[in-house]
Amino acid sequence: MTQMMTARLQQAIEQWAERDSASILLLALITGLFFWPSFVTPDSIIWSQPGLGSDISGLHWHQLTQFAAHLRAGQLALWAPQMALGRPLAGDTDTAFIYPLNIVFVFLPPELAFNIFDATHVFLAGVFTFLLLRVGGNTSRPAALLGGLSFAFAPKMMAHLAVGHIGTVAGLAWVPAVLLAFKLALDGSLLAAALAGLALALQLPAHVYIPLYTLFVVSLFWLWRFAPAFWRAVGGQPAGWREGARLAAIYGVMIASFALFAAAVLAPLIELMPYNSRANYTLADANAYALPPELLFTLLAPPRTHLHEWTIFLGVLTPLLAIIGWRISPRRIKWQLILLVAFALVYSLGASTPLFGLTLAIVPGFRLLRVPTRLWFFGGLAASLLAGLGVEALNHDGLRWQWGPRRQWLLRLAGVYFVGGMAAFLAYYALFQQWHWQLVVQLAVMIAATAAGWVWLKRYISGRVFQWLLILVLLLDLLPLATDHLRLVNPRAEFLTSTPAFDFVTAQPGIFRVYSPPGDIPFSLAAERNVDLLEGQIGFQIEHTVTAIRLATGCNRPGHSTSIPVCLDDITPTSVPDAYRLGLLNVRYIVAPYILSDLNLKAVFHHEQDWVYENLLWQPRARLKGDGTVEIVKRGAGEYELKVLALEPSQLVVSETWLPGWQATVDGKSVVTQRVEEALIGVAVESGQHHIRLSYNPLGWRIGWPVSLASLAGLMVWVIIEVANRRRHDD
Repeated sequence: MTQMMTARLQQAIEQWAERDSASILLLALITGLFFWPSFVTPDSIIWSQPGLGSDISGLHWHQLTQFAAHLRAGQLALWAPQMALGRPLAGDTDTAFIYPLNIVFVFLPPELAFNIFDATHVFLAGVFTFLLLRVGGNTSRPAALLGGLSFAFAPKMMAHLAVGHIGTVAGLAWVPAVLLAFKLALDGSLLAAALAGLALALQLPAHVYIPLYTLFVVSLFWLWRFAPAFWRAVGGQPAGWREGARLAAIYGVMIASFALFAAAVLAPLIELMPYNSRANYTLADANAYALPPELLFTLLAPPRTHLHEWTIFLGVLTPLLAIIGWRISPRRIKWQLILLVAFALVYSLGASTPLFGLTLAIVPGFRLLRVPTRLWFFGGLAASLLAGLGVEALNHDGLRWQWGPRRQWLLRLAGVYFVGGMAAFLAYYALFQQWHWQLVVQLAVMIAATAAGWVWLKRYISGRVFQWLLILVLLLDLLPLATDHLRLVNPRAEFLTSTPAFDFVTAQPGIFRVYSPPGDIPFSLAAERNVDLLEGQIGFQIEHTVTAIRLATGCNRPGHSTSIPVCLDDITPTSVPDAYRLGLLNVRYIVAPYILSDLNLKAVFHHEQDWVYENLLWQPRARLKGDGTVEIVKRGAGEYELKVLALEPSQLVVSETWLPGWQATVDGKSVVTQRVEEALIGVAVESGQHHIRLSYNPLGWRIGWPVSLASLAGLMVWVIIEVANRRRHDD
């Protein structure tokens, strides 16, 4: 009776495991269990290890919480006034503006929303990679599941998630979806090409790096197919012309679909590009955070530090299985994948090799990107796909018969690896007086993989059981590494903590800006209290704003940084602020950890090392360059309503970053805004009393969002027609 029940249970498990939905459910369960502590711990948020910080504090917290607040109020803000003279949201691909999955922030507390956002995209990365291998590559379920887990929980993915690069992780989740749809398009579906464009468009509001790199990789795969067809066409073969035309149509539909679906972000982005600071990028700027060649060894062993940009370690099992996939898989795609791995690794070295400069010169858009190591995400995805192909190849009995006599070599290689790992473990302790426990996990993974391979070669288990055992070994490999990157913190204790100096500034009446040379004021806390800061952490920067702030703060340091000004972390008084220029930018208070000697800066508060200075030359947010008065009747995100009394023809100056999207009306009549005083908004006014409205509503947004909505509606109609035709054909 017991044997019968056991047999039935085993049969039920096997039947369950033979369904794709079961594998996806298992992936969801693993992801949910991994992130479960972040779901149930009150007021906690996923954070990096001490000393690394997170973009959530300086960038995403206030952007997404205020985005949610505006949506709950029935508004969609196109402008954020809280830092750096204000910044556009429409067209800025670092803000996740109108990214659909941001909707979780509308309904959930921000801490839980961030954690669910992270978990959702890790799950999506795994699911789409699973489907890419399962549907696009026709692999077995265990092979596809291992590939999905390998990419979703890759050490580099976890390292970037830890430091708050939620846009990067969100964009990466859609990469395998783009590749899957493009693969189906190559197999004959134009609808799939349109879906590839949609997935590509979903990446754009998350982070501009990712769609550019994705399009580059897809273009390489396309060229791999197009070049032979073109060569045959040149040789006079009609089939070559037909195939070339078909491939060109697929690529064209994908690009056109991307442009249409992404128009709500792409059109305002194109409008902003002439004013973007990255137009002046040098090779040195683009080379920022390139991988030092001496760190190439970390591809084989986990580094003790957690610097996310330099993380290239893939775990133990993924590269091992990737090598097996490369060597024994019969799939031709393996050559494209191994070339992508090699290219991404060499490109990550930046200017250390000629490939970097050559690529920047040839590939459109690459010169606008920093941090070449981020292409390694795609090398890691290629390695995960190769690992899936390797697991698939291991399920063939012929391979077991071929490798069976070489079992002793397997043990010898594992022994060499173990001895080398133990030597590295002891050497690390001798050098740094610390135990590098990740090396222990690495050795345990190799022992477990060797044991699983041994019992498989001895024919104690089937190839399918061996595949599932390898999934367990992969979890042992990657999950401890992921845990080592992450911790939970209370945002109120970590980055929403005030100081007496900031409390003093917050209590002052009026509309003004505050400047802290070392950037000591938490950006998110300032936004929460409606205090506008001159400084900011911004990836997409407006050149004339950067210049104006650089001149006012006295920051003469060359180069580019996500911080405005670039000297923001300069805690020594080497950058002398200009009180007059700061005043033009509406800076009333300066909070500094040192004494400022300018007579126009009056000390008004002091607590321990913090000094608060009032700028005696500060100017109101809105003022006239001439005799008269200005009253701000209403102010919102990208909106001003003003009453102006001009005693002579004058120019109204509003201390906000000018861009062509600013529209003005004077007494109900549209007038042109001008850029004045380097970066600010100017409006010409005649003498007399006037009612002036300013609003930020760029042309790109007004054109883009209807195009995106219409394109989505058209796609839905296309899908309905396609489904109806298939049902009619099946009947």
